[in-house]
Amino acid sequence: MAAMSFRSALYDLFRSDLLACLGDGYMPHSPDGEWGVLPTDCAARQFAALHCAKSLVKKFQDEIDQATTDRVALEKFLAANESCRMWEPPRWADPSLRGGYEAELYGEWREQMRHFFETAPETMGAAGAALVEEYPDYDWGVVLDASKIVAFANSGPGSSVGAIGCTFAEKFDASHATYGDDHIKWLWELKTESPTWRDLEISRQMRGLRLNKVAASKLTFVPKTVSESRTICVEPLLNTFFQKGAGFLLERQLKLYFGIDLSNQQAINRELARIGSIDGSYATIDLTSASDTIAYALVKDSVPAHQFKYLNWLRTRCAQFDGESIELQMFSTMGNAFTFPLQTAIFAAAVRAVYRIRGIPARSRQRRSFGIADQELVYDEEFPTWGCNGDDIVVVREAYDDVVNLLKLLGFTPNLKKSFSEGWFRESCGADWYKGVNVRGVYCQHAKTEQDINSLINRLMTWSVEHDIGIPNTLGWLKGRLKRPFLVPMFEEETSGIRVPFAATPKRKRSRIQEGREREWAYQKWDFFASGFSYDVVEDGVDLSTWPFSPVGTILSILRGDLRGCFLARRKESDRNGRYRAVWRWAPAWDSTPLVGGQWKHCLVPLTEDYKLRYYLKLLTNRIVG
Repeated sequence: MAAMSFRSALYDLFRSDLLACLGDGYMPHSPDGEWGVLPTDCAARQFAALHCAKSLVKKFQDEIDQATTDRVALEKFLAANESCRMWEPPRWADPSLRGGYEAELYGEWREQMRHFFETAPETMGAAGAALVEEYPDYDWGVVLDASKIVAFANSGPGSSVGAIGCTFAEKFDASHATYGDDHIKWLWELKTESPTWRDLEISRQMRGLRLNKVAASKLTFVPKTVSESRTICVEPLLNTFFQKGAGFLLERQLKLYFGIDLSNQQAINRELARIGSIDGSYATIDLTSASDTIAYALVKDSVPAHQFKYLNWLRTRCAQFDGESIELQMFSTMGNAFTFPLQTAIFAAAVRAVYRIRGIPARSRQRRSFGIADQELVYDEEFPTWGCNGDDIVVVREAYDDVVNLLKLLGFTPNLKKSFSEGWFRESCGADWYKGVNVRGVYCQHAKTEQDINSLINRLMTWSVEHDIGIPNTLGWLKGRLKRPFLVPMFEEETSGIRVPFAATPKRKRSRIQEGREREWAYQKWDFFASGFSYDVVEDGVDLSTWPFSPVGTILSILRGDLRGCFLARRKESDRNGRYRAVWRWAPAWDSTPLVGGQWKHCLVPLTEDYKLRYYLKLLTNRIVG
């Protein structure tokens, strides 16, 4: 008899743990079976249980047929590209348009987009004046122009066509620089008028590194769910470089014109969704393949020509896959550095258009206070009545139907299975709310390493405590798969070991280190050691015999903050040579590591005495510790 797969075993154990909470009628025997529907007035605890059962192995990647999931993603990408080719601006003489209301909606949206690109910062209050004062050398009459795109161009952490690695130094100081349009080469020439960048280009040329024009971006796939992958286009190096500059400018304009600060907008969306799950006043909208359905004709019709030309220069016109070239009818793809702020502007303009026509205020006079990461956001006078972060949209309930209709008119496809305007459930920006309770499930993507298992145990344990649902079979089985089950403080990374309060550490292991570290508790953990490049400090200076980068490339890496302590580390997500190692660490006080903004720096769980007690008791009931 064949052994049960990890995915099936994990789901089976989790299902058995939840039977006491849910009963047998709602969860199928297989995670791919038919799910039951809970009563609309069920308790949040039951909803959280079923929600987590659905999510647990939904994105598990270790046992999937990669060729099948990639093929599904490719078919979806091609369908989206074809829908973009078919889209054209509405013809208002069409008799199927009822009462001209769609014409009014589209016209107002188009007007909002034009104002977004043409409104000068100095006319938008103190924040706009501060921007102009901070950067006085640039023309802020429009959002995009060559000088500002060049000035704010930047290197991101992702891969690029032709680059040998993902760090700035590997891309710009050790690789041929690829570009997709002659205008990009012109922008690079403007950039290299700066003395430092000119020296970098001279150094590159002396080492035989060239500027190479490429015909297309590279279409590739990244994990998404067990049934389909996600498509992403790897862009030419210099395209991405200047796309980051345009993206920076679009983000600044989003903040000034729409009041959307992408650094904290997720928290605002989540708060609005939470309120909507309590009183139904807000609805959440999700879109299918939003970034892949921004039609070229849509952007051309709505963005002023003198601004459109810059976006058009920076995009790639073709994507290459399996030796074939796909002409892109979508304006930009995932992988293009300005796609996210551009789509945020498009959807924000849609919401504002509906609000303006229906006379719905964009802000309400109420005080809101809520946390985000290590800070607290406080709105003392006015709070937004809508939110937009990419394709995560929250609007007041009475605007939901009109916003959905306008999005369809613009060529987008609202995902009605993930859009909610009725009932007690709302989801936005990674938070799932039911009657004001965050019922976000746990997702297991990998279980190949000790660190994967530790991460899963910690996330399931936190979920178990928050919803008071015991899952001893699941957690006990997962712990049994660990060869070295380290117990670590609550402030540690979720991959480092099993996080426990001090009361849950075995007494025999509560040893203190006396040699030079008095009154500190010792523990073992898994720590990640990145691979990268280093040089040695010697008596007369530094030894650069093993250092592969030029002096000017090194200086730019230092200025960017990439090079620290004589070591240039690769990004963890793209570091194939990095390794986890078991190390000893010390904690001055196991349960009282300093707080940041009232929250734990890593796990973001306030460790009050009540929470520590609940966590400890749940550890015991789940058989994680003895």
